[in-house]
Amino acid sequence: MNAPMFGASIRLTLRHHRFEVLAAVIAAAVLGVLAIVVKSRLDGVGVPAGCFEAWLTSGPDASKCSTSVQEFARINEDEAGKLFAAMAVLPLAGGVVAGVSLVAKELESRTAQTAWSLAPSRAEWLALQLLPVVVVVGAAMSFAAVAAGALEATRLAWLPATFNDLTMHGAPIVARAVGAIAIGLFVGSLMGRQLPALIVASVVLLVVTTQASAIEAQWLRSQQEVVAGGGEFPAATVDGTMFEPAWQGPYGEIARVGEPIDGIPAPNPGAGATTPSASWRAVTIGVPASRAPGMAALDVALFLLVGLVASAGSFVIVDRRRPV
Repeated sequence: MNAPMFGASIRLTLRHHRFEVLAAVIAAAVLGVLAIVVKSRLDGVGVPAGCFEAWLTSGPDASKCSTSVQEFARINEDEAGKLFAAMAVLPLAGGVVAGVSLVAKELESRTAQTAWSLAPSRAEWLALQLLPVVVVVGAAMSFAAVAAGALEATRLAWLPATFNDLTMHGAPIVARAVGAIAIGLFVGSLMGRQLPALIVASVVLLVVTTQASAIEAQWLRSQQEVVAGGGEFPAATVDGTMFEPAWQGPYGEIARVGEPIDGIPAPNPGAGATTPSASWRAVTIGVPASRAPGMAALDVALFLLVGLVASAGSFVIVDRRRPV
């Protein structure tokens, strides 16, 4: 296919699916702009240095920090919190809507036979359907992801909680959108009707997201290390997740509550239990913020893998199915 025909095919694809693509692009653009606005509002509060540490360790008081910290917390909760909740839905909803229509619309309107007969091959036709949508929607999601990442950086400067919104900004947003497009494409190719396919694809995407969360939680658990001794939990200003009391043996081995030590289930050191063995000491284990990039990379890998498998399945289905 020469360059003019290739460009014409891309323009035709985007025109044919303009409603679905525009919905995803507009939603991403709106959330991206809102993230920039909320970031500027948080920056404009001007919380004095050291105020959040004092607030978290000493509690609210009538000092010079009180007003600015309360205003920052209000904007963070009322505006930034709701925006990140929307960011959790954006790539999944936008991606699946854009993906379902790519083949299902042709099948439902009974234009697939004509479209496939005019293309050099069904695989090339599907590639020309998929590629421009992935590029356009991916670019829009990237803008929203970068803007949300900038907002998250502003929040983390004062309230360290890196793991809280880890999949709601940055690369995971784009990977989740790509995975959702591929799942929508696969289900739409299989069912051939847009509304039923949208419902089924949403359920499949929910299952995939739940399983991804379970895998990531298991990975996080495997990354736990000693973060404090004496069985005391870290201060509120320590950034990390999955903190829990445990016992550490003489060679650095870790036994969680209920796991056996010398054949006896370990008691909870946080409840004031005596040391179960003279060579073991009470500690707190957790996952420090330095492991966050690894979790983000795992989330990206999981959704891109799902997207790759679903896309490959879609090519097989389109190549073999009847155009009605």
